[in-house]
Amino acid sequence: MAPKATKAKKKIAYDSKMCQLLDEYTQVLVAAAANVGSTQLQNIRKDLRGDSIGDLKEVSEKVAKYKVGAPTHVGLVAPVDVVVPPGNTGLDPSQTSFFQVLNIPTKINKGTVEIFTPVELIKKGDKS
Repeated sequence: MAPKATKAKKKIAYDSKMCQLLDEYTQVLVAAAANVGSTQLQNIRKDLRGDSIGDLKEVSEKVAKYKVGAPTHVGLVAPVDVVVPPGNTGLDPSQTSFFQVLNIPTKINKGTVEIFTPVELIKKGDKS
């Protein structure tokens, strides 16, 4: 049985491979992976394994199919503007305290809470 490669040797081999690929190809796709769970990242890597070298459009489409919405956590930077659209929430009038805390103007319509003007909760780039 061959001896197991050390982390340092694996890093050197990976560096050599990256240098060779950068010399060989004229285009490179770099994907940002902020706030990505480990399982999600494993699935992306598994899907790309073997054919991540090729048409950039196909590779970016493969990566994009794993993009999902996620709830925010304290201190994260908003990637997009978050706006609550006007409309019926389907919530009971006893549940208006949530809207009052966020200062969202509501009215009671047909026994449910309705938001009557769009409300911008957070702007792109702001921390939650």
